Amino acid sequence: MHPEEYVLPYQKAQARVLVHDPRALANPTRDGIILLSGKSYNIHVSQTVTERQPSPYRTNCTDYLKLWRENGGRGPLTGRSCAEKCKMERMLQSVGCVPQSISYPNNNTICDSIDIEPSLEIMEGCSRECAEACHETTYHMRVEVNDEQSELCSPEDVNCKYDLRQEEIYLHFLFNRFEVTTFVHERKFESVSLFSYIGGFMGMWLGVSLVALFDLAETLVNLLVIYPLSQSSRGKTLVV
Repeated sequence: MHPEEYVLPYQKAQARVLVHDPRALANPTRDGIILLSGKSYNIHVSQTVTERQPSPYRTNCTDYLKLWRENGGRGPLTGRSCAEKCKMERMLQSVGCVPQSISYPNNNTICDSIDIEPSLEIMEGCSRECAEACHETTYHMRVEVNDEQSELCSPEDVNCKYDLRQEEIYLHFLFNRFEVTTFVHERKFESVSLFSYIGGFMGMWLGVSLVALFDLAETLVNLLVIYPLSQSSRGKTLVV
């Protein structure tokens, strides 16, 4: 860090840090944590893994890694990067440049004005077009700040200065309590269990239908055969 290079002398030097999956589109300016110079930080990292199911299931995910391989190692790998790429392409068609807020890597012309942004229609259209990834890994950081920097300079170190310590940031990434949280969206029915469920339902339906059919046949026999015979026998008895 070089605070002396800051335009505003009263503004403290700072940096932004973000831990992310190598396949993810990272933007430390928007999503990173702010670190001030002259401090030491302990950063505890945890991981979240999400497994989704493709269409026709409710999660309706997209296997971007498969598409990336089929495309020769090019293209987005997450739903967010897909949306950023979609917005970039639509803005190139409409205004001929890429807004500064779009973080998808490209070699196109960047818009001069910071006020040029994708319209709400473009953002909603890209959001509908780009589903979430079937496999997604995210990282979360819990930051502990240690303001005491005196341990960086020993009494014997005559070359160590307080001002020098104000130019440095010390980061300690701790994985001793590394937590992994996994969310798996499973199919409610596998192929075997699905056919078993359908077969059982149809068997029950056919069983009920057969019972109703036999009841109907019994009723028809009673009305068409047994009842006329009983009436005929009764008439003969009265004549005698």
